[in-house]
Amino acid sequence: MALRINDVKIDWTSSDSHCFFNPKHPEAQKLKELSVQLPFFPGHIYLFTSNLGKICLLSKSAFLCSAQAVNKKLEVERKDSWLISLPLFHVAGLSILARSFCGGFSFELGSDLWQAKNFQKELKQKRINFCSLVPAQIYDLVQRHLNAPKTLKAVIVGGGSLSPALYKRARNLGWPILISYGLTEASSQVACADLYSLNKKSFPKMKILDHIKIKTTSGQTKIKSASLLTAYFDIQTKTLHDPKDSNGWFILPDEILWNKKSFLVKGRKDEQIKILGETVDFQKLSFLLEELAKNRSEKYFLTAIPDPRQGFQLALMTNYFNFSKIRLLVKIFNKKTAPFENIKSIYCVPEIKKTILFKQRQKQMIRQLGF
Repeated sequence: MALRINDVKIDWTSSDSHCFFNPKHPEAQKLKELSVQLPFFPGHIYLFTSNLGKICLLSKSAFLCSAQAVNKKLEVERKDSWLISLPLFHVAGLSILARSFCGGFSFELGSDLWQAKNFQKELKQKRINFCSLVPAQIYDLVQRHLNAPKTLKAVIVGGGSLSPALYKRARNLGWPILISYGLTEASSQVACADLYSLNKKSFPKMKILDHIKIKTTSGQTKIKSASLLTAYFDIQTKTLHDPKDSNGWFILPDEILWNKKSFLVKGRKDEQIKILGETVDFQKLSFLLEELAKNRSEKYFLTAIPDPRQGFQLALMTNYFNFSKIRLLVKIFNKKTAPFENIKSIYCVPEIKKTILFKQRQKQMIRQLGF
């Protein structure tokens, strides 16, 4: 038995364990030193969370449980092929290795450097059938008016909210998008749109996968599955903690609306804000900003900064420095929103920091602005 560091050659039946982290991270050497000091759990995968505050310990059997359910949901065949276009040190990329083991299909490793045109070319040349992307990558494909190859059966889009407007633009370019919701703690997917949704152009609904049980109690949505994590390892305190309750239920970190027919993600609980006592639908406002800026090459992001009187106020972050054009965009946005939803300030920055999956986390943006 051994703990292997960033080794993607995984024997899914052995008691060896694997620890993955971003090898290009500025503190990669420290992460490697920490990895060899971790308590050993046989047959486990250790994944660092995006903020590097804790490590998820997931059994190989949990990964395989998720993989079998996803293969069934997507009706993947042995003759199919996947392109891994997301990091292998993240559950989104690593889970495809488990699916390949269960389903017997082949996979190709995509380029480490994301470029939309090269990605489209790679799909065509390798005649890829499935891949996973995040909304920011779909945005890049749409902005460059790139069409999907005919061989592509489905693109699983997770890692954040995909707006109905962006979904429609991508479908018009032929991209067979299945929206999904997953998390590291569940070894990948929890909910996904059905394949038959590709027969329509309307924005699809997600449904819970077969291997997941779900319930809501006291305003909290909980799931139970053999795909859930064994424990967290807290890096600061050097302690193990099982976040599941005594009956195996895990509380989802997002606000969820669900029933037997649909599963809807309203946003992360720790990023919900109130302005003057009013709850702000941050997802709706972000979608509005995206739609208003859809024909612009520069990037715009909505954030909320602390305000001593109002609680928070909305701000615009951009990598663009033409202030007159930015103010015009803000003016149009504010005309379409309630007074408490108006953008009050603008921050022009050379670069907007993102997570490894191109997400813009509110806490990261606020810290970047010095709050």
